[in-house]
Amino acid sequence: MEGSECILRYIEGTINVGFVFEKDTMGKQEWIGYVYSNYAGDLDKHQCTTGYIFILSQVSVSCRSFLQSVVALSSTEAEYMAMSETMKEAIWL
Repeated sequence: MEGSECILRYIEGTINVGFVFEKDTMGKQEWIGYVYSNYAGDLDKHQCTTGYIFILSQVSVSCRSFLQSVVALSSTEAEYMAMSETMKEAIWL
């Protein structure tokens, strides 16, 4: 079976699957964002782990977890870098 046939069969079998965004009882949609930072979580390279998730109407719309590209000198610096990446995603969303 070719790759394109597999993809088409998958799409055909999941045609009724999707996200449902509903307004809450107050009639508004609410964005919620969480950010995570782990200072020197990678014991080999001493890099920090950053993670974030954004939720809209109880559905995750964006999430990411990655090692920071720069080595932070303190937990505060690691948290600032994590928040900076998270805010870039928030602005994009």
